[in-house]
Amino acid sequence: MLSRMGDGCKLIVVITHEQLVKWLGITTFELFMHTLSLTLFSAVLAAKLDGLAGVSWLAVFAPLFLCDGVNLYFRIIAYFRLIYHAQRQRVYIARIFKTQGLAFGWFMFKFLLYMKLSSDGEEEEEELSWIVVFLPLIGLLTILVFLSCELRGR
Repeated sequence: MLSRMGDGCKLIVVITHEQLVKWLGITTFELFMHTLSLTLFSAVLAAKLDGLAGVSWLAVFAPLFLCDGVNLYFRIIAYFRLIYHAQRQRVYIARIFKTQGLAFGWFMFKFLLYMKLSSDGEEEEEELSWIVVFLPLIGLLTILVFLSCELRGR
């Protein structure tokens, strides 16, 4: 899909907002919260790596973990309301498993990355390898490929 900008430049839109929301199974508010938490995480990470802030790795990852906790709270409330008022409960239960599975995989990647970075150089015998850290992310990308094929088929 091509879109024309003011001075003759062409902007290629790969995926629209509606497709992204349908593909990931999240609402616009959740997308905003994730964007905000990633922005805060990036700022604190840059400050830590530049030596401007002497914060722990937990403080660096706190915006991401806080966003996951708030999202989990809102999702549980929304899913109980959907199931209570729904006539097609099987559809909503399948949606719950899909979105919660994606959220759990994303949380596991962030948690394992936090564990790897916080224990870097301390305990040599129980240190996580990088393949273990990125395993949930590889699984998530595989699932998202199949979900994108399902989205294209509709």
